[in-house]
Amino acid sequence: MENCVYFKDTFFSSGKWVVKQPDGKEFGVVKSSFAFFSRNYRYMTNEQNYEIEAPAFSKEYIIFDENKAEVATFKNVNGFFQASAYELKHNSNHLLTEELIAVVMGVNAIEKRNSSSAGTSADGSGS
Repeated sequence: MENCVYFKDTFFSSGKWVVKQPDGKEFGVVKSSFAFFSRNYRYMTNEQNYEIEAPAFSKEYIIFDENKAEVATFKNVNGFFQASAYELKHNSNHLLTEELIAVVMGVNAIEKRNSSSAGTSADGSGS
């Protein structure tokens, strides 16, 4: 069977990234979580919730399951003016590699959206 996942960037739903199977069934949802001095995200599936954590200025992320066991790690490996590129290390039998790639893309999309909105003022002028 061919492993395939789809993802949907729901732009108007405040930082939500949906990961789906080819038949349209939802694998899970990536959302940002509030945290001081770190960047936290959640990947919520029907079976389990996963925490995605990164220190404030780090390029490395760790994905933990509900038992705080490390499921995967990924890190940003691109240069400053390059397109986003990540290295993914997968340590779990519970999540597909393709599913984790979509989760990484979701975290990247949420971070890009948050950083672009932080640089824009209420009147949209950017200052």
